[in-house]
Amino acid sequence: MPGDIPTPSVVPYLLYEDPARVRDFLVEALGFTEVATHQRPDGEIGNIELRMADKFVMLSGAQPEMGLGTPGDLAAVHAGVMVYVDDVDAHFDRAKSAGATIWYEPRDMPYGQREYGVRDPENGFWCFGTLLPDTD
Repeated sequence: MPGDIPTPSVVPYLLYEDPARVRDFLVEALGFTEVATHQRPDGEIGNIELRMADKFVMLSGAQPEMGLGTPGDLAAVHAGVMVYVDDVDAHFDRAKSAGATIWYEPRDMPYGQREYGVRDPENGFWCFGTLLPDTD
């Protein structure tokens, strides 16, 4: 990541058939900003770095020869990315207006947050939430 951006200690690294298409979706529908796109010597995308405030995610192409597949290769979701935002309802409205596939609408959860779920164009699972005020 560029030197002027602090490096987080954990960054999701997600694999897709078309990482550029998923990047465009994450930027348009979910509010991420592209930091950098790196190409391999063969011209294919090596990885894409995205951020939303202090949150980061990296995308890359599937590499079946290395046993690295995509969400669309699986019969069920095995993982997701949880992202905390300031206003989950406004974030949901943006995603829905952009045509995102909504998995579930915003709701208060018994574990203390309001969240909603969305699928990316290759069936990856993303959850956006806001912590609820402590009611004790």
